[in-house]
Amino acid sequence: MEKKEKTKLSVTGNHCVISYFYVIMLVLLLGSCVANNTKGEESAELMSKAVPVWAEGREKEMNLTLGFRGTFNADPHSEAILRVAASTVYRLFLNGEFVGSGPAR
Repeated sequence: MEKKEKTKLSVTGNHCVISYFYVIMLVLLLGSCVANNTKGEESAELMSKAVPVWAEGREKEMNLTLGFRGTFNADPHSEAILRVAASTVYRLFLNGEFVGSGPAR
């Protein structure tokens, strides 16, 4: 069985891009952001391998405001898919520009 590495994240305080996560599953699948290479079954497989991220040692605290940042590279004129899963409100920015928010209801 493959052992998964823990992702360490830093808490950026109460003024952050993403707000009010109770239990977040923010998934930046670098593999799914590769231009046009990930389709159908490959995309579903990558999403199934995603792991939730949260501030280490603060899993049971409520009403936290956290910010998470992911870095990936893609060709400038390519199309990419970014999949995000969260249990409460989030706002997503890409290169400093607002992309969207959720969850969709």
